[in-house]
Amino acid sequence: MSRKTADDLLAVYLSELEKRDLSELFDPDVLHPFEVEQECRELVYAARFLPRWQYAPMGVLRSWYTP
Repeated sequence: MSRKTADDLLAVYLSELEKRDLSELFDPDVLHPFEVEQECRELVYAARFLPRWQYAPMGVLRSWYTP
């Protein structure tokens, strides 16, 4: 998922929470750690079952942490 797609999805999600008066359910401080965890899970899965696909989660992680 591209960053723009993820941002668009988040915007819609937050909009729906606001419509339902449930905005307090969203904690922005945990979003990035969850994203990192998901990429790590995908990397482990690729390493175990699809080694040729390791480049995908590694590319995402590198894009987040390479200066």
